Amino acid sequence: MLPAASRQPEREIVLEITRDHQFLPNGQEVARTELTREISRLYKDRADRQLFIRADKDVEFQEVALAMDDARGVDGSVQFGLLAGK
Repeated sequence: MLPAASRQPEREIVLEITRDHQFLPNGQEVARTELTREISRLYKDRADRQLFIRADKDVEFQEVALAMDDARGVDGSVQFGLLAGK
């Protein structure tokens, strides 16, 4: 493991939800049924537990909340940030 001073900052994890109900963690399309597994993979070696969510303005909040539940199932300490939709 690298000393703290020379570690690269961790890239933010952004989950995008499109109006077509596509889930794109860090730009990679993932089936809704695989979302928990993919988020778990992305967090595997991370200390940072932040997930930013950007949903299209036409996506209902219930869909966003379900994605948040999936992420919370990976690790109850996940913190969320909501980004302005497109």
